[in-house]
Amino acid sequence: INRRCGRGGGGGGGGGGDAAKDACMAAMTRYSMPPDVTAVASRCDRFFDIGVHYHDALDTWSTPDGSMALAGDSCHAMPPFLGQGANQSLQDSYCLAECLSRVRVGGSGSSSSGGGGVHFGSVKEALAAYEAVRKPPTTAIMLSSRVIGFVETGAGPVGLARDAAFAAMGASGAAGKVFLKNAVPVLGSR
Repeated sequence: INRRCGRGGGGGGGGGGDAAKDACMAAMTRYSMPPDVTAVASRCDRFFDIGVHYHDALDTWSTPDGSMALAGDSCHAMPPFLGQGANQSLQDSYCLAECLSRVRVGGSGSSSSGGGGVHFGSVKEALAAYEAVRKPPTTAIMLSSRVIGFVETGAGPVGLARDAAFAAMGASGAAGKVFLKNAVPVLGSR
């Protein structure tokens, strides 16, 4: 059983042993999980406290000679609070492929235009372009995710304010409009 800890938690993907199991079982009791679920969990012999780990975007995403490039979590691991990790990885991959497809080594020179857009005279130039395109949006999304994570998992005054706001949104019906509006699939026209 993997137990996600919204506040960073201990352990980095390794085992957690008895401490992880004890914490998981205590949380299941605290949140009134159904007895069947608790019974299944109590019989498990492997528990992991995976925590929530992320890092700032790396300064550079490729080697100086252009022989290797990073994409996704390897260069900008995101907190999970906006659900953007996989999305940003896919966008990185697309952008990287697009930039590399425009390398024209020995051709018309670096960064020339014409005949289908910008071309790059080397892989190194293409990797620099990829990084220039992708770093700003991933950095902004990481910041937004951190802020949302702080609000979602905050304790003390932050937690009290969050809980009061969600209670008011629920009582007024605003939560349903905001959070459920696009949750129902629309298949075809009405």
